Amino acid sequence: RRALSKVQVLAAMATILGCLAHRCLGAVGHAFIQCQHVTRRVRACSSCSVLRAEGRDVQMMEFGKYKSSTREYVARTQPSYCNWALQQEQANCPELIAFKKFLREIGFERTSKQSSRPKHSQHWKQPTSKQWVKPKRLQPRKQQEERTIQGWVKMRRRRITQSRSANSIAQSLGSYSEPHLNKPGKQRPKNKKLRNADVDLVRIRVDLASYDLYKDSSLLNRLCMTDDEFKADFRNQPYHRILCKYIDQQVQRDGVEPGVGWASVRYRQDELGQRLVEKGLIKGARVYGGRRDPFHLPSLLNELLTDKFYLNLDDSKAHHYYMRALTQNPDGILVLDEFLTNADLLMEEIAEHYFSNSSLEFTKKVKTLLHSLAMDGSVGSWRNRQGVHEGIVEHSFVSRFAAVMPKITQEFAQMPAGKEATALIRKDFPDRTHPGRTWKSFLLQELEFVSREAKRVIANKYEGHGSLEHDGIKILRGTRVQSVSEEDLERELRLAATKSIHDFVQYKYGRNNEGLILPVLIKPASFMGE
Repeated sequence: RRALSKVQVLAAMATILGCLAHRCLGAVGHAFIQCQHVTRRVRACSSCSVLRAEGRDVQMMEFGKYKSSTREYVARTQPSYCNWALQQEQANCPELIAFKKFLREIGFERTSKQSSRPKHSQHWKQPTSKQWVKPKRLQPRKQQEERTIQGWVKMRRRRITQSRSANSIAQSLGSYSEPHLNKPGKQRPKNKKLRNADVDLVRIRVDLASYDLYKDSSLLNRLCMTDDEFKADFRNQPYHRILCKYIDQQVQRDGVEPGVGWASVRYRQDELGQRLVEKGLIKGARVYGGRRDPFHLPSLLNELLTDKFYLNLDDSKAHHYYMRALTQNPDGILVLDEFLTNADLLMEEIAEHYFSNSSLEFTKKVKTLLHSLAMDGSVGSWRNRQGVHEGIVEHSFVSRFAAVMPKITQEFAQMPAGKEATALIRKDFPDRTHPGRTWKSFLLQELEFVSREAKRVIANKYEGHGSLEHDGIKILRGTRVQSVSEEDLERELRLAATKSIHDFVQYKYGRNNEGLILPVLIKPASFMGE
């Protein structure tokens, strides 16, 4: 027994000494690798002093991922990066321009091969091997841990944890599906394109052939001069640059059909709209698709990419019609009826009054004025922006329209839902300085939502739809749609939208507006491709 116990003690001591030796050797090896890495970095940095000792000017990189390295080092060891730098024809960075000039001076030629090297010239001297010491990267921490048993155990536990978390995420994602598929007995189809049956995700067909056709034309070389404040980021930029950036970043090319791309857009309400819907104050609000939505682009580019595949439907004078359906103010009813009876002629008359010109350019300015006044804007600020002469008196309809809009805003704010909504806006959204106007906007967006949903039902009756453009929608140009005339399609959409809004307003707000008819128009296509 004593002999056996001595053997066990010796075995235990040997195991302990082996573990200690293993750890010591691992620590020594790690320190050796760190020391070797530092030595190589010192040698690499010492090449700068060698170049200075030879009387050559050392130029350092002051930008990019090779910042603090010498330009000669980058030119010698990173040909792919140099190729990329020379491809930036419209670079505005002074450091990048200086680096490109340096590459041309030393004779570096742009090529697609990764093994390209600068040619020798009178300004270039072949460096010695001591000058070019490229430090090797230390092995990742995970690989170093795997060298020891304890590290292997840690790595294994980490991988198991990551696998479990990935499975839980997959399960949580798998439990969610689109509303039209999340029903008993129905599962989400595998390897099939989602149909546009829900508001959340819409796959939009993009016409890349028209882009290839017009990309070198004078049409896209013009600067974008949009007046839309939501598209101010594109102002004073060439159309071709905006379009090229959008296609490169947001569009996925179709692998089967040439000249076709896809933009997957997920529409969501903004935070305030979502809160109002959750509180039950409104049924729905405006949805936004973000930068992937072609509607986010200037209208010229949106039409260029989508006119070939979609019919563009829009409610004519939508917000004025929505106000007329909701208001009970006598003066507001008279003014809105006067406007909706013959809106185009009235806007041409106002444009002729202020600008002595009733062309489309100036009627658009009048349209901007009426939209501003609908949200309690002022005529004076609009006159200053448009440069209207001070001697021109106000148009009689503009004066009456501007006077009645604040009354309608106050009327909507005194509604039971309006009082609760304005209190919510004041408390949780203090940046909205005019709660009454904000509530008025979302109240009109509710009717916009009802009209858009009615048009979506008609679109799904055919081949589906594309972008959701506020009160408008784009119906796919399929065989079913092409078998119907545009007049019949407009009539079908007009009746559906009018009936939906009339029933909704009568049911929720007790308004009876049977005589109102919401005109839904198909905008003519500007680009139809080849």
